[in-house]
Amino acid sequence: MKRLLVLFAAVAVLVSCSRSANQETTAETKSVVFLCSTLGDMGFLDNAWEGIQKICDSNGYTKTAIEMGSDTSAYQAAYLDALDSKKYNVFITALTGGLGDLTVRYAAEFPEYQFIVFDVSRTLQVESSNLVALTYRQNEGAYLGGAFAALMTKTGRIGIYLHAESPILNDFATGFYQGASDINPNIRIYTAYGAGVSGDSARSAELTNVMLNSGVDVIYGCAASSNPGLFQNILDRGAFSSGLYAIGSDFDQWYRYTNSNSPAIAQGVITSVVKNVGDSLVTVWTNLENGSLSWGNLFFFGITEDSVGLAKNEYYKANVPADIQAQMETIETRVRSGEIKVKSYFDFANHEEFVSFAAQTRS
Repeated sequence: MKRLLVLFAAVAVLVSCSRSANQETTAETKSVVFLCSTLGDMGFLDNAWEGIQKICDSNGYTKTAIEMGSDTSAYQAAYLDALDSKKYNVFITALTGGLGDLTVRYAAEFPEYQFIVFDVSRTLQVESSNLVALTYRQNEGAYLGGAFAALMTKTGRIGIYLHAESPILNDFATGFYQGASDINPNIRIYTAYGAGVSGDSARSAELTNVMLNSGVDVIYGCAASSNPGLFQNILDRGAFSSGLYAIGSDFDQWYRYTNSNSPAIAQGVITSVVKNVGDSLVTVWTNLENGSLSWGNLFFFGITEDSVGLAKNEYYKANVPADIQAQMETIETRVRSGEIKVKSYFDFANHEEFVSFAAQTRS
């Protein structure tokens, strides 16, 4: 088994630029391609792309993003086209839509290229010397989100919306359930799974509306690209003035929407459970380039690497009661030090154990 290395995440600078699709690769210049579904999700993929741009701009590499859409059956052909084009020598993908499996496969078949895949299962075996994989302790960030929701609720009813049921999303749910239950063992947690489409804002709106009608007053939208549906529901019902709060995902979604073409939608987003994918990519690449890390490994990122946590922007500081902010600082310190051991979906012996654990907390 390849060794598991723990890293310290760097802060990524957010930049925006593009490259010509017909720019040629040379021996001296790396040409990086990001294969993904669709950018503009205000979350996970945008976060990664900004990190990739940071890497390329800092090192003089060329870069492009190939958006393959939502039809996952077309991903293999698009991936092979990119490989066969000989325009790129570094391929970066997320796990989603089967891209993780394709990346592991093609790393073995194309040893002349380098491959990075992020957001993989922590059980992945990295067997190719031209591949690195990144995994995240998203359960730790979600623990903070659950604890925060339990401290903010006035009804004793909170919710979590996930766009699909998958091991990584269930890892978020595991941390959220534990964090909330540690604050209030009698809390009622409402859980809704979407139909598997990450950008299905209409489905998010439908299911989180059911939660709100049931008396839920704090909802964690664990699906950044689907969250506009949740955010609009909170806004339509009066948001903070009505005691209703949304928790965003991946990026600091209050900041992203405040600085977008739809700034009003941010007004009900009290914080976000961030997952700093872009920062982690910058950190891994920097350390691969300087030789302090080597290819052929799986790297972990969690709260101690500042890769997951809560967004504590000026909106959070202005609207969250001071005593709750203080409690969250204490809780985060205890998680960071290891005093609080956060459960992970990957620690359960099987899925049935997770289901049993979840049944103890959710409504």
